Amino acid sequence: MKSLSLFLRAATQQLSALVHSTITALQVKRTAQLVAVLGLSLFCAVLITHAVRSVSMQQKKWTSQRTVLVVTSAIKEGDEFTSENTRQRDIPVAVTPDDAVQTITPGTTARFALQPNTAVTMSMLLSAQDTVAIPSGWRIVALPAHMPSPPLQLRDTVDVVAGEAVIAAGVIVASLKPMTIAVPADVAALVASVTQMGEASLISAR
Repeated sequence: MKSLSLFLRAATQQLSALVHSTITALQVKRTAQLVAVLGLSLFCAVLITHAVRSVSMQQKKWTSQRTVLVVTSAIKEGDEFTSENTRQRDIPVAVTPDDAVQTITPGTTARFALQPNTAVTMSMLLSAQDTVAIPSGWRIVALPAHMPSPPLQLRDTVDVVAGEAVIAAGVIVASLKPMTIAVPADVAALVASVTQMGEASLISAR
């Protein structure tokens, strides 16, 4: 009888420990599930918030307007921007280039040909300070990089000499990189020939 009592007591203790372990395991599992659900909910909330914000920003870009200069008629390379071939217009920010301009300094020319309805950007502009007025009928001659010359600037007037002879006087520095000069048409072939053969140099009056 005593042994039976001890057996029942041990069995009761084991059953109690088993129930306690089971309850603890269930609590841990529920806690893990709760943490997982909370984490997933937080991730979904962040994702939804980002998506809503992105949509809102895109809608704002399409509803917001920006005043920029737009080409109204075809412009050729080197043509000057004027009130006749450009006009200020309000266009959606979503389709407006970041470097679009609103106004242009007089004398600014097109770096390349442009078609109507094109928003004018900084990359399309060639300022008056970077351009050189070439007399009508003159030719542009490219010079070798190794050709002797003094320090030059755009629009400088120079003479092309070969030996003791002046091949062309009063020609204009048209660009520095690459180095080119504008010369009268009647001496363009001669200047090109002697410069390419390395027999000429430039003399500046400055």
